Amino acid sequence: MQCAAVIGRRFDYAVAAATTHSEEALVRGMEELWAQRIVREATQNHFDFVHDKLRMAAYAQINPVRRRFLHRRIADALDAQADEHTDEVCLQIAQHYRQAERTGPSRRILSSAVHVAAQRYAIESLLSASTIGLELLQQLDPQKRDRANLYRTALIEERVWSWEMVGDMDANLHDLTLLREIGVALKDDDILNRESRFRAAGAIRLGLRYRRPGVAAAGADRQRGGRRGGRKRQPHGHRSP
Repeated sequence: MQCAAVIGRRFDYAVAAATTHSEEALVRGMEELWAQRIVREATQNHFDFVHDKLRMAAYAQINPVRRRFLHRRIADALDAQADEHTDEVCLQIAQHYRQAERTGPSRRILSSAVHVAAQRYAIESLLSASTIGLELLQQLDPQKRDRANLYRTALIEERVWSWEMVGDMDANLHDLTLLREIGVALKDDDILNRESRFRAAGAIRLGLRYRRPGVAAAGADRQRGGRRGGRKRQPHGHRSP
């Protein structure tokens, strides 16, 4: 039951079998879960927990060391058995490696997920993979994080484009600010130029006039100052003496 709970609400019997030393023990465990109506057959070789709360309760009872061990075994099994590494499969594998605290394999699999998702314009998968990748980088110590800045930049650029596609321009602008901060910190003109192009392209699609960061704010300040210092608007129909 522990292995099934770690895999997820829907689990593959073959993956569960690959993580156990004894298939006979797995079969006995499945029979017990079936008899107690905890799991049911979903499709051929796939089973579901009847209620996700049952899975979550079973998962919570697993001690952290064994939980990480099971996540790693499941990730290895999924990676070895996948006929095709689609973005969905890559995300599933990466999330298990992440839970196993295996940063290296997670980054490798997430890179594949981002690549595959970008090729087929799978925006939601692209957002998920790039966001998980950025969260993983935050867990690195500062020195390793600095060495991974190019990888971080690539993930942010993928996410910038994805935010624009789903219409979340607040998130888009937030990531553009992050991208610019990295470019300034690294003194990398290529990153800064790409950030400017992203910002301009987004503004054009929205029908806005593009201004570099800081210029728009300065222009707005000048306009406000002009209104404050200019001639006071008279009410409609009122004539000045």
